[in-house]
Amino acid sequence: MQLLPKEIKEAAKADGTVAASDACAAAVLDVAPPVVRAIRKMMREHRLDELSVPQFRTLGLLTYSPEASLSLVADYIGSSLPAA
Repeated sequence: MQLLPKEIKEAAKADGTVAASDACAAAVLDVAPPVVRAIRKMMREHRLDELSVPQFRTLGLLTYSPEASLSLVADYIGSSLPAA
C-alpha cells in the first residue's frame, strides 16, 4: 500500500474545508482513468484476435480460480448470469 503524498496531507490541513479522505478520493480519481486505459491496452495487446475482452478476462479468472462458479464469472466480467 502506498501512502498519500505529503503535499496532499498538507493541502488538506491548510485548507481546513477539505478532509483528508476527500483529498485521497480526488487523488484516486485523478490516477484511475490513465491506469485503467493502460491495463486495457495491455490486455488488447496480449489476447488472441479471436477472443473478446470478456472472454479473455474469464480465462484469466479461471486460471487463478478454476473452481469459480458461473455466478462469480458473471460478476467478474460485469455480465448477467444468462449472458455469461
